Amino acid sequence: MKSNYWVWELSEAYPVKPVAAMIVRANPATRKIYTSFPYHRPSLDYYSDRIIIPASVGELEYYWHYNGQPYFLLNVSDFNNLQLESMKLIDQAEGWKLVTKDTNRL
Repeated sequence: MKSNYWVWELSEAYPVKPVAAMIVRANPATRKIYTSFPYHRPSLDYYSDRIIIPASVGELEYYWHYNGQPYFLLNVSDFNNLQLESMKLIDQAEGWKLVTKDTNRL
């Protein structure tokens, strides 16, 4: 069920509020963040005040190379497996890491 006033997600895979709080605390300069999580979490969008877009590993690699300053929300496994150059860890919570490009290392 979804309404403009309340969102309920079945089979919650991870706690959204701590991850959203981490995103708000980091306050990335973009409204769109790509994630390695396989499906959309409306509550994460709501609590983080961002649009969190699910993407495959291939899509994440593409966005990394062709987007000037991408922001990714990655689970620990994908963080360790993705070979992205100049990755900068911004913050982490509940097994999720918020990263972007380190423009000083390019």
